[in-house]
Amino acid sequence: MTAKGRATLCFLHGWGIGGRVWRDFVKGFMPDWNVIILQQPGYDGTAPCAPGIENIARIMAPAIPEDSILIGWSLGGMIGTRIATMKSIRQLILVAATPCFIKKDDWPCGTEAEIIVGLEQRLKGDTKRTLQEFALLCS
Repeated sequence: MTAKGRATLCFLHGWGIGGRVWRDFVKGFMPDWNVIILQQPGYDGTAPCAPGIENIARIMAPAIPEDSILIGWSLGGMIGTRIATMKSIRQLILVAATPCFIKKDDWPCGTEAEIIVGLEQRLKGDTKRTLQEFALLCS
């Protein structure tokens, strides 16, 4: 709890779009909750870090107050799951999250690795078009 006696909600965004995805959504929570919209490294002007859930979680974890409720969308859910093993949180809420994006022998629900790698490479060249392509893949 904070000094005001309100619990804190921490929102973690997904791949390819920054924390701005939560801006309108969180407004309804603000009268009753402390709200923090976290930015993954490399988004919206933040410094990038080495790739990998572990690295991202390690960098983001200090910004999350103890006993917070984490809400992670897609990749944010994967990061939130890792953070929940690193520090004391009250609850983890996953929104459209998966334990693994890439299809593997033990995880057939994932997407073919070539598609994910291709999206990541194209994101560097034509961000808008690649995000549109990603949105179609998710629908």
